[in-house]
Amino acid sequence: MLTSPREARIAGCAIVILAGAVAANVAFLQGAPRERRAPHMPVGMTGLQSGKSSVAESRRPGGSVTLTLASLIEADAPATAAVQSTSPTPAEAPAAAEPAAAVLPGRVVGIARAVDRLVVAQPEVAPPKSQQDVVRQVQTELTTRGYAPGPADGDAGLLTRAAILAFEHDRGLPATAAASEELLAALRAPAAARRPVAGANWRSPSHAAVAMVRTVQQNLIATGYLSGSASGTFDARTMAAIRAFETANDLLPSGRISAPLVAKLQRAGSSRARVASGQ
Repeated sequence: MLTSPREARIAGCAIVILAGAVAANVAFLQGAPRERRAPHMPVGMTGLQSGKSSVAESRRPGGSVTLTLASLIEADAPATAAVQSTSPTPAEAPAAAEPAAAVLPGRVVGIARAVDRLVVAQPEVAPPKSQQDVVRQVQTELTTRGYAPGPADGDAGLLTRAAILAFEHDRGLPATAAASEELLAALRAPAAARRPVAGANWRSPSHAAVAMVRTVQQNLIATGYLSGSASGTFDARTMAAIRAFETANDLLPSGRISAPLVAKLQRAGSSRARVASGQ
């Protein structure tokens, strides 16, 4: 209670001074610069924020740079902790910025990394077939079609090359006597897409085909069914000699080189050699 006019005047001056101090303090706080938070990049966007480290970069094998989910989470964790540490709340002021592992649970980062592996994973490409695999598959297909190339062991021996020539003769294909992806595709073609029997194309034979013809001619000469030299050219006299040999050895006369023909020629040549040596 104020008991005199003098005491009332003193109390009024004190109230005016206190109100002025409060107003000045409020004006100072409102004029102070505010903390600006660093902008956050939404998960899934590519690129880098200005002033940030490249910790969120993930380089694909092709060379492009993208932001992975796990790296974005880990990169954002220190910024989140720093914002929380600069809060003006008195209770939080003494606390230092916590590491990312304390701010974000490790399980969340682990799930994000698993998602990144699924997204970044490159499709598996089947390795190319080796030549031995191609030969083995060609041998299997030839056996299925009755060309008797011998065992499917991946070795393109004499019988396999002769069986290939017989198939090429029956389908009117270029004479190669060699296993290839193209030959394998022709072997696996449906019946409607197969060419009619027209004889092999001998206009540009491969070296393997020429060597095969020369071997057959040498055996025909040794057994007495062909005269002259082994030229390696599949001509009319060679076809006639093959037919004569096939007829005499219980083979269907076709006039073409085949695995059964080569097998019979080898056995006949061995017999003649034993007779000549007196064994």
